[in-house]
Amino acid sequence: MRFFDGPFWLNLEAAGDGMIRVSDNRDALNVEFLVEIDEQLTLARVLALELVESCRKRGWSEQMDVRRLADFIGSK
Repeated sequence: MRFFDGPFWLNLEAAGDGMIRVSDNRDALNVEFLVEIDEQLTLARVLALELVESCRKRGWSEQMDVRRLADFIGSK
């Protein structure tokens, strides 16, 4: 799922044995690590909720991407 446009990206890739390979360019550095699928799903939901709330506080709740992400994670 894409969210907004910008200079940052995150890539999730199945690595086998219940693991996900995560790579991103946080702080313009290419970072890669492995996490368990269950851990990643929990963390992704927490971060998505925080992101939606942060966007709402900035008055962006009507932006299509914010609405789509809120619907996707079930945040009302």
